[in-house]
Formats: sequence, C-alpha cells, structure tokens
Amino acid sequence: MATFCIFRCNSLHFFIAKHNNDTEFSNTTILMVNLIYEIIPSLGYEVTIESINFTNLNAQKIKGMKLKGTDLLNENEVLQRIHSKDEVDNIKINIEKINTIAGEKTITSLSFIVDIQGRLSFIFDADMDIPYEYKLICLNIQKKLDELIYDSNSIREGVRLIEENLKLPKTLHQNLREIQQYLYDTISDENIRIDIEKFFLAEYPLSHIQIKQEV
Repeated sequence: MATFCIFRCNSLHFFIAKHNNDTEFSNTTILMVNLIYEIIPSLGYEVTIESINFTNLNAQKIKGMKLKGTDLLNENEVLQRIHSKDEVDNIKINIEKINTIAGEKTITSLSFIVDIQGRLSFIFDADMDIPYEYKLICLNIQKKLDELIYDSNSIREGVRLIEENLKLPKTLHQNLREIQQYLYDTISDENIRIDIEKFFLAEYPLSHIQIKQEV
C-alpha cells in the first residue's frame, strides 16, 4: 500500500488543543463528519464511505471494530457507535468528480484511507508512485482540515451535521411506547384501554407506560 503522509499536520492533536469538546461526540467523529459532509463536497467531489474503523477503550466488551459496506452512515451499528462517543481511527472513502474539458467529460475517481489519528495520512491500495493529481487532492483536503482546526465554530458545526444527518435510531422500547401512547390517545373506551395496558404489561414490561386514569 502507498501512503501519502503530510508530516507537518498532526490534525487530531491540534484539534484537541484548539477546542474544548464537551459534547457527546468524540473529536475524531467531529473531524470525520466535517470531512464527509462539508470539506470534500466543497471541493466538488461526491463521497461515499467504504469502511470505518472505530475504537472505544472504555467499552466493556468490544473495544474496536471495522465496519465495511454500502451506505454505512445509515447503518444502526455505525450510528450507535457515533453516539457512544467512539473514536474514528480511520475511514476508507471513494471520491468522484466529473470534469468537462473542451466539451469532453472525464471522471476523476479514487479510493483511499484517511487516517485522522495523529498525523494526517492518505493511504492508497496500490503499491505505486502516487500521481501528482492524487497528491494535489490530498493537499486540498489537508488545507480545508487546517481551516477547520482553527475555526472556532468547528465543534458546533460538527454537532449540527450529526444532528441533521446521523440521528440515533429509536430503540424498540421507544417505538413500543409510542405505539402504546397512540392507542391510548385514540381509543376512548376505558375497558379497551385497560386491556391494552394489561397486554403491554404482560408482553413488553420494559416498554410499558402507565395509563393516566381519567377522573
């Protein structure tokens, strides 16, 4: 594998030093969502995530996990880890851009790993001399990351992006409580309501909510 490492940029350490992150999300998650939803699109590229490496040394059982697949940011496991304050060690992404030169359309497409733990590194699959065009793309991403590190709104913007795009899915208990509440609100017959309460209490005791008796 070929690695393009920008030695002067220790992204994570600079980010931690510049910002007081008292949110429920890790610093690397904040960097990742800004990279995916703001930085790379601002350079004119469409981006998809091919894999994510998570670490959580405070977890009781699973302290690290690599997740691969399509549409990863809509997967419950990924969302749970983001909202559990897991660290993102690295992500493998594919970026694509359509250019029109002299009326001819050309597509620039490449996949690489972005390592954001410590020094910023771009790791390519092939063991090759990295073309200048690829290095230029990486340098442009690094420049945008530099701007992010010194932007006082970076944490707030990252939280906004997570809340807009990466909402934590509702649990089974939350869904059952909503169903139960809906039934209570739409059924006026008190006997039926009591039967509903008994059913939920017997079948789903952890999801049960108490009926407010009408006076």
